[in-house]
Amino acid sequence: MKRLIILLLVLVSSSLFSQTSLIKGSVVDEKEGSIPYARIEIGTSQVTSESSGAFILQVPYGNWTYSISAEGFEDYVGTIEVEQDVIDMGFIILKSTADISTMTDISNDIRDNLIDLDDEGIKSQNISSILTSSKDVFVNTASFNFSAARFRIRGYDNEFSRVLFNGLIMENGETNRAPFSLWTGLNDATRFREEANALNPASYSLGMLGGSVNFDVRPSNQRQQTKISYSVANRSYVHRIMATTSTGLMDNGWAFVFSGSKRIGNEAYVEGVFYDGWSYYGAAEKKINNSHSISINVFAAPVTRSMQAPAVQEVYDLMDNNYYNPNWGYQDGKVRNAKVRKNHEPVVLLSHFWDINPNTSLVTMAGFMTGRNGTTSLNWYNAADPRPDYYRYLPSYQQDDAVTQLYIDAWQNDASHNQIDWDKLYQINYLSAMAGGQSRYILEERRMDQTQYSFASNFNHQLNNNIHISAGLDARRTFGDNYKTVHDLMGGEFWVDVDQFAERDFSGDSIMLQNDLNNPNRVVREGDIFGYHYKSNISKVKLWGLSEFAYSKMDFYVGAEVTNVQYWREGMMRNGRYPESSFGKSEVLSNFDYIFKGGATYKITGRHYLSANTAFMSLLPSFYNSFVSLRTRNEIIPDLEARSIYSGDLNYDIRYPRLKGRFSLYHTRVWNDSDVKSFYHDELRTFVNQVLTNIEKVHQGMEMGLEVQTTQSLWVQAAAAIGNYRYVSRPDAIITADNGSIPTENSIIYMNNFYVAGTPQKAYSLGLRYQGKKFWFANLSANYFDDVWIDFNPERRTERAVANISPDDPLIAEITHQLKAKPGFTLDASVGKSWKIKSYYINLNINVNNVLNNKNLVTGGFEQLRFDFANKDVGKFPPKYFYSYGRTYFLMLALRF
Repeated sequence: MKRLIILLLVLVSSSLFSQTSLIKGSVVDEKEGSIPYARIEIGTSQVTSESSGAFILQVPYGNWTYSISAEGFEDYVGTIEVEQDVIDMGFIILKSTADISTMTDISNDIRDNLIDLDDEGIKSQNISSILTSSKDVFVNTASFNFSAARFRIRGYDNEFSRVLFNGLIMENGETNRAPFSLWTGLNDATRFREEANALNPASYSLGMLGGSVNFDVRPSNQRQQTKISYSVANRSYVHRIMATTSTGLMDNGWAFVFSGSKRIGNEAYVEGVFYDGWSYYGAAEKKINNSHSISINVFAAPVTRSMQAPAVQEVYDLMDNNYYNPNWGYQDGKVRNAKVRKNHEPVVLLSHFWDINPNTSLVTMAGFMTGRNGTTSLNWYNAADPRPDYYRYLPSYQQDDAVTQLYIDAWQNDASHNQIDWDKLYQINYLSAMAGGQSRYILEERRMDQTQYSFASNFNHQLNNNIHISAGLDARRTFGDNYKTVHDLMGGEFWVDVDQFAERDFSGDSIMLQNDLNNPNRVVREGDIFGYHYKSNISKVKLWGLSEFAYSKMDFYVGAEVTNVQYWREGMMRNGRYPESSFGKSEVLSNFDYIFKGGATYKITGRHYLSANTAFMSLLPSFYNSFVSLRTRNEIIPDLEARSIYSGDLNYDIRYPRLKGRFSLYHTRVWNDSDVKSFYHDELRTFVNQVLTNIEKVHQGMEMGLEVQTTQSLWVQAAAAIGNYRYVSRPDAIITADNGSIPTENSIIYMNNFYVAGTPQKAYSLGLRYQGKKFWFANLSANYFDDVWIDFNPERRTERAVANISPDDPLIAEITHQLKAKPGFTLDASVGKSWKIKSYYINLNINVNNVLNNKNLVTGGFEQLRFDFANKDVGKFPPKYFYSYGRTYFLMLALRF
């Protein structure tokens, strides 16, 4: 028996650790011009071509299906028998095809629509995780077909995805989320990328739960070309012009890339919304010798755009418009929006590329980002609420039938009632100024400025034919400056920096009413800081390492990452409600975050693969979710702990020349999470903070993506995501008011088995892709979404909310149950055509989303964070909803040469 076991071990070892072959070649176009950044996949091995189009990769002996793909070219799929040490595939010619870049543009445009939501909408929606074009059928479908429904892969928040430029992490220091707004409108300059799906690692990063993407912005990796495009659409903007030129690596060792775009439009789809955006990009690289190159990238996307706000269903029905926007009104007959976001945050990247030897490289980067980011909003003093959809102005609030009908008529026929009445607000301010008083209404601007310094160095080494080692260092310091200013006195003369409702609730207490005891009763005018002012200080130093092993029948990897994290808040005002804990430096929050990852792939044959990945993480909550009330004081959430996360997935991949796909099962559990929900309470006239701790969540489900080539020109694609994302604990809650008008309340939130909101938990797509012989294509996809759960108010799931109600009263279920939106269906279509005239390529692409004009697809929503505890009236503060746009289009004409 002992000899038999030894023999079996020897046989298994020899099958797993057999020979590998060195495969090389060059990817070129029909004129034998090089195609950089083409993706070459042979079995489980993959690499991207260099600027010369050349590639080299290690592949175990055997029979393999391979694919070669590049944007703007048809995929090249074939089989290869690997049975010698070196195989030269020579020149592999890819045929030009219709330009698919329109799809990426549309995906980016949909993300811009999410960013166009006002602060309340953004907080509840948790902007989608990384969605970007990919060769993975499921990820590609999720990027394009599911994005209109605000789909998040595996239900993860954007915080759990990682975005890098040349291997340097790009993230908002306060939220840990990717700041897509920094490079919006620079689609052509950021088109080359490497992706790692879900838990998979990459050579540039150990990755996160939701995957990672590295934008290669090295100028020498962009082939020589110029592209000019014009687009017209009816989403967030109407017109866009974009131009990009790249020199490639020239004989003198220099390479340059320049890109710019302009996007503009008024009321593209939603009333009262405008968009005015510029984007600019410049990059230069100098090849010093065969081993060293240096580069610099400078880019920014200054944008001024107005916001859309969600509303309750009663208002949508009154206006017969599920896209009604309460943020705007008429001033002197012209449309004016109260919530306007303006940001300009330039980024500078310096990179050094060192090819130490053919098997070893080191890329070192330094980054700098600074700028301004602010959003305006109405504020008022001792005056009526100016918001048209304030609940007291709705017909449902009125008690008399005749009055109710008057309100219905006003809502349906009077723009001064159903939108902001700017003229009235100015008139009230004029009268107050004449009496020597302060403005009753102002526009304030809430600023969230950041300056960030970052450094990274990533090392890659091919140890031998079977082992690849990656390691890296990433360090960053973020300095945030958060405050609000008087943006517009709206015809008034001044504003007094006191909390008027602290003044009301604490009559005669001259201390409590002060927003800044260091400057009491301060009179402020346009441009002055008031209300609150604090700075964030965030430090992160990360070390990571990854070892990957590739053999004939088995690949596997192990990796680890450790990060020293430090946060602290520095208050710039001494708040009268918290005089001892608001001014100066807070306690320093410090932690060592860590990630451990491992995975393996078993190659059943060259066409069938089984793989598994697992990860365990311990991560401190973001700066934003670590303090009870950042606006007013330095108080850290009591007993704050690092989150513990376990995740694993099991995958089956199939790869044939005419059939490819993936089926995945996954399970993720999160312990000790925290969440801070801040909302403006109109009766208390202050921000109320709901701090939840000891949150546990489970994200589990399956993903499937399949593509079948039925003829030489026709492909059938199918994708499905079936998720189960739930809370599995009863968190502790701390509820406070910024103006101190209510005592601190501690509660248990009974939300066990409630669903995670903000994404469809079920999504399906079936599509056809036709590739014509004369450079044209057509796509058609049918999409279905279900299990869109509405975000819930934790206070409605407390003992207080159901106090004094009989246990068998159905009102308890009405108060506590979670709402779910109805399922929805969309149909998307696109068509494109390319013409090649000598060395010029002309592309015309047309995309129509939601062809059937379904205007009843709810993509999310939230219960208002208020509840009528006295009367238990659930309908007094109904939920607010977001709807997916109806039929929209995107047309682009591009010239490339």
